Amino acid sequence: MKKIVALSFLFLGLLFTACKQEVKEELPAVMATTTFNIEGMHCKEGCAARIQKKLGKLDGVTEAMVDFENKLATIQYDANKQKPEDFVDLVLKVDQNYVVSEVKTENATQK
Repeated sequence: MKKIVALSFLFLGLLFTACKQEVKEELPAVMATTTFNIEGMHCKEGCAARIQKKLGKLDGVTEAMVDFENKLATIQYDANKQKPEDFVDLVLKVDQNYVVSEVKTENATQK
C-alpha cells in the first residue's frame, strides 16, 4: 500500500512538472517616431521635464524628448506596445490645460 501511495505521488509530481508551459512569443519591435506640439507649458524644468519623464516611462518607449522652447514632443517607441493616442492621452492627464496639435508619426520600421 505504501508503494502505491509513493508511486502515485511520484506520478503526480512528474505529471505537473512535465506539462508543457506556454511560451509567449514576443513580436519583433516595430520602431516608430511620433511628434506633436504642446501648447500651455509654462516652464522648462517643471512642465516640459515632467511630461518628458512620464512619456519615457511608458512601456516600449526608447526615447522621449520635450523641447520647451519649440513646444515640441518627440517620442521613439515600439509601435507594437504604444500608439500615438496613448501619448496624447498621457499629456492631457498631466494637465488638462495643455493643448496637443499636429500629431505626426513617421513610418514604422521593423527591428
